[in-house]
Amino acid sequence: MKKVVLLLIFTTILCLPTWYLIFFYPHLDKMNEISNRGVNTSGEKSDLLYRYAIAAETKHRFHRYALDQVYQNVTGNKGSTVWNALNNSLWNFMGNVQFDEKYILGLWVDCALYECGFGLNKASNIFYEKNLVQLNNKELASIVVMVRSPSKFKIGSDESEKRINTIMSQ
Repeated sequence: MKKVVLLLIFTTILCLPTWYLIFFYPHLDKMNEISNRGVNTSGEKSDLLYRYAIAAETKHRFHRYALDQVYQNVTGNKGSTVWNALNNSLWNFMGNVQFDEKYILGLWVDCALYECGFGLNKASNIFYEKNLVQLNNKELASIVVMVRSPSKFKIGSDESEKRINTIMSQ
């Protein structure tokens, strides 16, 4: 039993850095680009966006969603194989270890609702014909609410209005 535990520990110590160097590290430049674009897009609204996002979800779900979207975008892996699930879980783990809240917010802003590079700014342009930083608080909350379920929380629906009021009051 002791040998099995030692083998597992040794394997983990050896495999995790190897995985990082092969599957995570090569994408850091792209992730930096995505995060910076998202941070720049949110501008002075970033604190409010973050507060609304955490109120609409949880911190864990917010991180998970942002890192899932980036993983799919930069790797092209969108399937539901065991390997993708394991790799995605490791991406989430490493993302939570390596990145701060502002960085993850940038990923989320740039990739939520649409593919990375469009994200929440595209949604604000489609629904309000304004850039994200030009939205008032209620419009901003309505975009954030849509991230969970765009069809359920369609702008102007009763469900959307209830959810907007909930997150704005927190």
